[in-house]
Amino acid sequence: MFGNSAWRWLIALCSVLAISTPSLAQDEAAWQSFNEGILLLQKGAPRSQVLEHWQKALTDSPQSKYAAQLRDYIAQLKPQIEEDKKLAAGAVKAPEKLPLAERIAYYLERFPDVRGEQFSDPGFCSTVGMGEGTALSDAVVRIGRPAIPALIEKLNDRRLVRSVGWWRSYAKSRTVLRVQDVAIQCIHAILDQTFYERRSTSTYFSIEEPKTREKVIVDIKAWWKEYGHRPPIEGHIGRLEQLSLWRRFELLEKIEKLDPKAVNAVG
Repeated sequence: MFGNSAWRWLIALCSVLAISTPSLAQDEAAWQSFNEGILLLQKGAPRSQVLEHWQKALTDSPQSKYAAQLRDYIAQLKPQIEEDKKLAAGAVKAPEKLPLAERIAYYLERFPDVRGEQFSDPGFCSTVGMGEGTALSDAVVRIGRPAIPALIEKLNDRRLVRSVGWWRSYAKSRTVLRVQDVAIQCIHAILDQTFYERRSTSTYFSIEEPKTREKVIVDIKAWWKEYGHRPPIEGHIGRLEQLSLWRRFELLEKIEKLDPKAVNAVG
């Protein structure tokens, strides 16, 4: 009924199915615990509860496709649990009344509690301007340019925040954003500039290669050193040559709103 080649094909198929079925089962089990932890993180639950679910996912399904991501998140989350206790002990009722430098530091240290939102597929998890969940980052944006040096220092801060992004909401994958993601969104909002361009709808600053992140940080530092003390329009003009074509058009519109004559001069 079957030739030799057909039998070999059938045996190979059965072998693949035998291998993949346990793997798929591990992936599904890991996803359930991983996602439960994600939901708790977003709801503001103690990070110790989040850790329990993520550790269960890794322990029960050590070979799942989420294993590397879980190991990374767990290693980062553990010290944050202890840090939360210190931050809680140092909380003040009216941080807006603190001296400027202390106020900036107060908000930035509490960026792990920023809860951004993503509403669309595909989309982007915004950690600024999302209401109560982004009160800490919004407070920094309101401070404006005086907060930029401290925000630059946070561009290497790998602490996990309560903001979660996804490629598609129905896909079984999630990205937990980090303090550095919040920091760069704040910088963009304050300066009305774009220094980091996402490569796809599933990428964020924090999941780029270290050399890519460092290149962005160097760019921001150089721009800030050159234009941080100048009027915004000069900073915009100075950035034009470094942008993609569509970003240039976008920036030219901003320049025109500030000074229509400046666009003619640039042209």
